[in-house]
Amino acid sequence: MLDVALALRSRHANLKFQVFSADHDQFKTTIEGKSLTNADWISIERISPHDITKRLSGCDVGLSFRKAMFSTQGVAPIKLGDYLLSGVPVVGSPGIGNTQPLIDAGVFFPSDGRNLGDIVNWVSRSVLADREGFRARCRKAGEDHLSLRDSVARYLSAL
Repeated sequence: MLDVALALRSRHANLKFQVFSADHDQFKTTIEGKSLTNADWISIERISPHDITKRLSGCDVGLSFRKAMFSTQGVAPIKLGDYLLSGVPVVGSPGIGNTQPLIDAGVFFPSDGRNLGDIVNWVSRSVLADREGFRARCRKAGEDHLSLRDSVARYLSAL
């Protein structure tokens, strides 16, 4: 995630990288490993569940990278729903959950984190160029594919 943020910051000097996590120590170690200890454009915060939507809705793009494993084949990361229902497009790992409809809707950019130039171009030329349009498309995709109503329907179908 940090490499993606650094690549985006190289094109957008005013970028702020907000990390919402309870695990400050692990991320601080990663930042130190990149020699970014005085990077005031990076913040790490723990936020309450009640503030997630409000805080995410102020962001331009979310990052959701997961390691593909046998146990992740049948899951849909909650984070994807949080991002999309807050109007935030996502750059992340494809195939962890049913991401294909989100890719097809244009609100999820599939990446393993190594195609940095492609990520920067998508965020710059697509997302930031039509930020309000993306907010609406993200919310619609989230409602269509990741809402509580959709989850209940899928469970009922499986049962």
